[in-house]
This record gives sequence, C-alpha cells and structure tokens, in this order.
Amino acid sequence: MDLIYTDKNLVDSGILSDYELDLEMGSENDFQITTSADNNVISTGAYFYFENTEYGGKITTLKVDTSTNRLYYGGKTFYGMLSDKIICPDSGQDYYVVSGDANAVIAGLITRLGLSDLFEASSDTSGFTLTDYQFDRYIGCLSGLNKMLKTKSAKLRVRFADKKVVLSAVAIVDYSSNE
Repeated sequence: MDLIYTDKNLVDSGILSDYELDLEMGSENDFQITTSADNNVISTGAYFYFENTEYGGKITTLKVDTSTNRLYYGGKTFYGMLSDKIICPDSGQDYYVVSGDANAVIAGLITRLGLSDLFEASSDTSGFTLTDYQFDRYIGCLSGLNKMLKTKSAKLRVRFADKKVVLSAVAIVDYSSNE
C-alpha cells in the first residue's frame, strides 16, 4: 500500500518510501512514522493516508534524532481526531438528542463539531433509524457515535476517499461461525 502524504490543504504531495508506521487504533488513536532524515518531505500540519482505508491522520509533531539520522513524524489518527471533539448539549439542555437516519445524524455531528473540512458522512441512507437518541453528556464524538450505533447493531465505518474522511453506519457482522 502507498502511504500518500499531503500538504496542510489536503493537496497530495507524494508517496513516502522507506518508512516504518506504528499506528495505534483503539485507545490512544495516534501514530508514529519513522524514516530517514534524508526523507524529510512532510511538514507538520499535513496529512497522510492510504486511499480507501481507515488508516491515516494529521502530522502534528516532528522529532529528529541526529545520532541515527532518523525522523519521527507523529500525530492523531482520524479516529483520534474524532475522539478529541466533545458532543455537548445545546444551551439550556441537559443532553444532545438526535433522531433520523444514522448517516444523517453523523452528518449533523460533523457540521456541529466543525469537522467539515476533513470529514463527511456518506450520502447513502444507512437503514438505521434513531428516535430521540440521547448522547451521554460531554462525550467524545468517537465514543458517542460508537455507543449510538451499537444500539442499532451497527458500527462506524471510516475510510479516506476523494480528499475526505467518509463516515458511515454499517451493520455489525459476526464472522465467528465462518470457517
């Protein structure tokens, strides 16, 4: 797979070669890309991704080890960026409550949380309808979406395509009985 890197405006800049990627998805939702100092081609504030996958993120740190001639790019994955945004109730309300198709709810949250520059919801109908779903107070967006979708036996699908991180609700499939 090609590790594609961009500039700060998500304009593709190139494909990184000769690198190691440590990607943590689950609790920390961060990454580290290690490469030769001769391969210093990505600036902080830029992004990296693997097309049509959930793997990618924003580069926020750069460390240089001159003794080993190595660079260490670091930052948050797409999941980490979602985790950092907090779902808050409207002023005067105790909870944020939503109804409608799950993908439409996701689209509303992306707008509400100011994530529209990078994230978008699938325009397809998910088939999962929520009625007066109440988010926990001050919950991270990723945790809130996962908890919401679980009530419908669904999960969050994340993939980078056409310069956007596309979020959608998909059915949970149990593969444990398959050989």
